Amino acid sequence: MDKGRNAFAAVSNELQDVTRIMVSNIEDVIHRGEALNILESRASDLSHLSKKYREDARQLNRRTAVFKLFIAIGVASILFLIFRFVYF
Repeated sequence: MDKGRNAFAAVSNELQDVTRIMVSNIEDVIHRGEALNILESRASDLSHLSKKYREDARQLNRRTAVFKLFIAIGVASILFLIFRFVYF
């Protein structure tokens, strides 16, 4: 009978060890899932910010091009007026 109790105790101890390992593994999976959710959220935010940056960069490039065009028109107008008053 003593062998049976020892075997039962050994099996019970192994079962408790397996249970602890399984609980630990499940907790690790839950933490990984939370980390993946955080990573997904950050990736989504980064994608949104990169789209906004691209739109802002395009708008800034347009403004700069228009500003350069106005400067060129202004310089050409001034040169035209100088040329007109000097030679005519």
